[in-house]
Amino acid sequence: MADTRVQHQVENWVRGHLNEVLAESFSLRSVALMSGGQFEFDLVNADGSLVGCISTSGLKTSGGKRGAGKIHKIFADMFFLSLAVGATRHMLVFTEETMYDAIKRQQRDGRVPSTFELRHVELPEDLHEQLVDARRRASKEVSKTTAVEELPDDVLLPGSKS
Repeated sequence: MADTRVQHQVENWVRGHLNEVLAESFSLRSVALMSGGQFEFDLVNADGSLVGCISTSGLKTSGGKRGAGKIHKIFADMFFLSLAVGATRHMLVFTEETMYDAIKRQQRDGRVPSTFELRHVELPEDLHEQLVDARRRASKEVSKTTAVEELPDDVLLPGSKS
């Protein structure tokens, strides 16, 4: 199973960075939705008037294709942002410039509300490298091209005992 510790470290770093840059305190918090449910947002200010999501995804998949699922995830986040009770500001924060640019283009083309604040936050180099490495490991874990040598013998040879 993919290790998400680096992802959480990145989100914590981004929250701390935005606390300084925007001179406001942000936390990870569940917020009531107009539809009756709850959603845990990556960024919620003290009075709940600003809610946001942090994306650490790049635009491309490990295979070099445009990550349609990654884009859909951001649009799902926007849906929940728009349902947040008491929120008057909605923010999407991107750690990867490729994804920020793609969503910014969507906004220019009228497919993302102009009221949504889009921000690109550049990570410190060491943290970015850890994130890229974690993504690489997670991608390898779910890749269709897992090498036969990496599979346990009992998967390859029915009835064999390890």
